[in-house]
Amino acid sequence: MPKLHLIALSYADRGHTKEYVTNFCNKLREKFDIVLYVASVTPVDVPVGISVEYIDVDITKLKAENFLKYGKFSNLFKNFKKQNLHISYCKQIIKQKIKSEDTVYIMDHTALSLIPIFKGLKKVKPKIFLWIHSARFDSKDFIYHIYKTGMKFIFNNYVSKSLTGVVVNGDIIKERLPQHLNFPKEKIHTIQYPSEIEYKMVGKEVARKSLRIPPNENVVLFFGGLRTDKNIEEVIRATAKSKIKPLLLIAGSESTVSQNTINEWLKKHHHENYFLDISYVTEENMALYYSASDVLLLTYMSESASQSGPLSLAREFLLPAIVTDTGEIGYYIKHNEIGLVASPTVKDDFITQLNHFFEHPDLRESLSRNLEKAKKAYSWDVAAQKYIEMFFNA
Repeated sequence: MPKLHLIALSYADRGHTKEYVTNFCNKLREKFDIVLYVASVTPVDVPVGISVEYIDVDITKLKAENFLKYGKFSNLFKNFKKQNLHISYCKQIIKQKIKSEDTVYIMDHTALSLIPIFKGLKKVKPKIFLWIHSARFDSKDFIYHIYKTGMKFIFNNYVSKSLTGVVVNGDIIKERLPQHLNFPKEKIHTIQYPSEIEYKMVGKEVARKSLRIPPNENVVLFFGGLRTDKNIEEVIRATAKSKIKPLLLIAGSESTVSQNTINEWLKKHHHENYFLDISYVTEENMALYYSASDVLLLTYMSESASQSGPLSLAREFLLPAIVTDTGEIGYYIKHNEIGLVASPTVKDDFITQLNHFFEHPDLRESLSRNLEKAKKAYSWDVAAQKYIEMFFNA
């Protein structure tokens, strides 16, 4: 079988990357001899039936709690550390036995880590595919703008000539990417972000009983890492000001937003109806939270609206969503008619959309039917077939 090398530094750090890589390996291991490069100094759980190479890099150094002490600069310090770890990880990978007939899929990278990996692979000339998660190159954030300017330079000078193909997670990203990077559009492949976990949807009554949530409560879910760019204060404000007064369920681990900040926002907006699980959420609890909820609410800032893991997972649980009307997430919701969008320029539009959602049960029925269609269209089986065709036909 052809050999496929997976470069994914964040695999050993749990979260979406581990879920994605596990499903990727399970779906493609019959077609490829997969080698996964795991950034860990100790053994971790890995998918069955693949080869594993441990790289001497301690991914636990990127745990969010290590950087909370830096306050508003926590994300900046974390990114500096991530750059260093990525560079070390990639330098060790290029010493491995990668051959010209092999395929390399870079699923996880930073701008600077692309230099050593492409310099090293240039000598071997395998087929190389790069996953680009976002086309967010224009930013009002000065530091982020500088970083993306560097990313453009590195891509155009070190990457593009050796690259076989790029994978993106949506049509908006595919349209915008050639505006910033010198790479032919026909070599950009759209594979919508599939999501699948071990635990499946259970009945709403069963899930709520397990969580001790009243069966007739209106439940709004925010799920995912607690980050500044996700605009979580607006989640709290909108649910507090909604005339529906829904139960707000916030589940996710601290990142650039701490539990103390969440509590301060709840107090500031006089929110009295909420359920918090500020931790790394297990897949079992994840399934309960999605199953117990009526709608997922994502108030991401306009610049942060590339595809979303929590939004893709909602599809698996047939959970409609209300999202910011911008970027990939806004397009995805409108194109598939699986939720509502709120304008970032219209005052209190998230409150308006929340009220509209809960006041129209017929709307929720139509969204549920559309979610069934989207679940099939964007399943892991469909994504796997696209990957197989892309790797073999390159």
